[in-house]
Amino acid sequence: MEDEQQREKVKPLGLLKPSSLMKVSGRFKAHQDALPRLPVPPLQQSLDYYLKALQPIVSEEEWAHTKQLVDEFQTSGGVGERLQKGLERRAKKMENWLSEWWLKTAYLQFRQPVVIYSSPGVILPKQDFVDLQGQLRFAAKLIEGVLDFKSMIDNETLPVEFLGGQPLCMNQYYQILSSCRVPGPKQDSVVNFLKSKRPPTHITV
Repeated sequence: MEDEQQREKVKPLGLLKPSSLMKVSGRFKAHQDALPRLPVPPLQQSLDYYLKALQPIVSEEEWAHTKQLVDEFQTSGGVGERLQKGLERRAKKMENWLSEWWLKTAYLQFRQPVVIYSSPGVILPKQDFVDLQGQLRFAAKLIEGVLDFKSMIDNETLPVEFLGGQPLCMNQYYQILSSCRVPGPKQDSVVNFLKSKRPPTHITV
C-alpha cells in the first residue's frame, strides 16, 4: 500500500517509447541519502601526495625548498593543522565538502570561452543524408532519445551507476537538462528550472 501511495502515474510524451509510466517518488533522494559522505584525507597523506606529484617536474633545489615549506606547514598547531580541522568541520555539515568549491573554481570562475573549454557536447558518427527528410528523421530520433532520458529523470527511474561494486552519486544527471549557466563578471551561476512550478517543456534547436 505504501509503495502504491508513493507511485504517481505520469502521462507519456508523444515521441517517447515509455520505459516507465510510473513515477517513483523519493527514489533519487533515498539513493543520495544512502551514499557515504566524501571523507577528508589525512593531512599527512595529502602532503605526501603533493610532494610526490611535484618531484618529477621540478628541480632538486625547488623540491627541497618546497619540502621545507611543507614541513613548516604541518607543524603541530600550525596553519596546516588548523586548515585540516576546518575541512573536517565542513565535512560534518555537508554531504560533499569539496563539490561546491570544485564547481566554482574549476567551472564557474573559469574565464576562458566555455564553448571550447567547458561546455559538454556529443560527437555522433558521420551521417550521409540524401535529402532534407533524412536530416529531419535523424534529428527527430535524437530528440526522442533525449526525451526518453528526460522521462527517466522526471520519473526518478534512471538506473544507478556502479564502480567497483559501489553505487555512484547521480546528482549531476539530474542537473543536465532544464539548466542554464548565467554569465557574471567574475563568476557565473547555474540556474535549474526542473523543480520550478512550471518546468520547461520546450526544446531549442
